[in-house]
Amino acid sequence: MAQESRFERRLLSKGLIGAIERKASNNKERFLRCIPPYKKGRPYYVFLLFPWRVDKSEKENRQARAIFLQNSMFVVKAIYPDAQHIVGIATESDRYFAEGGSEDACYLNVTEWTEQDQREALEIQKEFRIFVKPDQVNIHEMEYPDVKVIHKDITKNPRNKPCLCGSGKKYKKCCGFKL
Repeated sequence: MAQESRFERRLLSKGLIGAIERKASNNKERFLRCIPPYKKGRPYYVFLLFPWRVDKSEKENRQARAIFLQNSMFVVKAIYPDAQHIVGIATESDRYFAEGGSEDACYLNVTEWTEQDQREALEIQKEFRIFVKPDQVNIHEMEYPDVKVIHKDITKNPRNKPCLCGSGKKYKKCCGFKL
């Protein structure tokens, strides 16, 4: 993830936080999100929120979550044949309310993919219902903030009116003097 630009990391973090917030209402089911790369040749990302079973040990819960994450990453390769690298991140589906928790991260290099791998991935998809009917969501994010909007009010502020910074001084004696 360190190779991603700040903008791409911002998109990825919004995707993960959005998934966690979306699952906050129903934390008993798993939730998967796949984020294709912003630029060709970059990795695909898979975010998994997996329910924590209180009747199982921590080791069993984490093992089940890790296996499901790996299977989900295989299915992503089957769905997106151009994927060469896949990064997976998983946590508990009730993480939004929890004080603690755990995460799993996984990297999958799928530069070599056989027909047998494709068949197995499609079987996994069917058996575990992974990305069977995915909802596609398009997001729009501005890479740079609109600077004109930030400075628009400052240039239109008359010199003798109170300063926009809230100091109580006149603009000409406060921020206007600094410019």
